[in-house]
Amino acid sequence: MDLSSLKKLTIDGVKNVSFGSQFSGLHNLTSLKVTGLAARGTIQKDMFQHFPFIRFLDLSSRTVRRYIEDFSVLAIEQETIKNLSHLEVLDISYNPRLGLCGFRNVTYDLSFTAIQIFKAQYL
Repeated sequence: MDLSSLKKLTIDGVKNVSFGSQFSGLHNLTSLKVTGLAARGTIQKDMFQHFPFIRFLDLSSRTVRRYIEDFSVLAIEQETIKNLSHLEVLDISYNPRLGLCGFRNVTYDLSFTAIQIFKAQYL
C-alpha cells in the first residue's frame, strides 16, 4: 500500500524489527515512536538508516500496563542517531538498563543532528 503521505508512525511491541529501504521514500514521515524495544535488546546503528526525514524520535519505555524494566533498551550503538541529520527531538527516557555507555553513544551522535530537545529521564 502506498503510504507516501504518512507523517507519524507509532509501533508498539517491537520484536526483532527491521526497517527496510522502502521507508526511505516516506518523505513526509517526520515522527517515529518505537516502544517495546527490549525484545531486541540493542538498538543497532542501522536501525534508522532508512528514515532520513525524521525530526521526532521517541524510544522511551514509558508504559502504563507494564513494568518499565521489562521493556527498556539495553544498549544503543554509536552512530545509531548520527545519520538523522533533521532530528530535532529525541526521547530515550525510562530505559534504566541503558546505562552510561548507551547514553554516551547517543550524546556523541547528537552533534551530527539538528537536535533542540533531548529527553533522558530515569536512565
